[in-house]
Amino acid sequence: KAVLYAYKGHLHTYLGNSTEANKAFSLAVDLCDNSSKAWALYGEYLEVAFTKNPKNSINSGVSALTCFLHASRENNEIKTRKYLSKVLYLLTYDEARVDMLKAFENYMLGVPMINWLVWIPQLFNGLVQYESDTIMNLLNQIAKIYPQAIYFPIRTLYLMLKIEQRERY
Repeated sequence: KAVLYAYKGHLHTYLGNSTEANKAFSLAVDLCDNSSKAWALYGEYLEVAFTKNPKNSINSGVSALTCFLHASRENNEIKTRKYLSKVLYLLTYDEARVDMLKAFENYMLGVPMINWLVWIPQLFNGLVQYESDTIMNLLNQIAKIYPQAIYFPIRTLYLMLKIEQRERY
């Protein structure tokens, strides 16, 4: 039922009925909290609403990020790549780095750590760019379970930063 309501919301989105689409998506995720398809469709709807006007609708962006993280909880690594890439993309919109990172921090640990392995280089770039404890906490959680997957990217990053530092001086 939840997937049917999600597709109903998707249809209302194409017809231009945003209030009906929002009602259908909300009902879909209320009916079945672990329906990744319903969360993903709702996230895509909110992402489109956010990217049309990112300055005025930061709440839509935060909600889209939350939906994509919920959609990533139940799927395997291959199916979650699309959603996690959108999560990392949405993080770039938050100039103050407050709202999006707070939502990311609240819901990131619900995603299995194996799904983050593909995104370790992007997480290191985010760590350098955002200077936030949120991404550091996620990398620590990944390192506890998969230390070998963290070692080589961190070594590469360390050597690159060392070379850049030498070039400056």
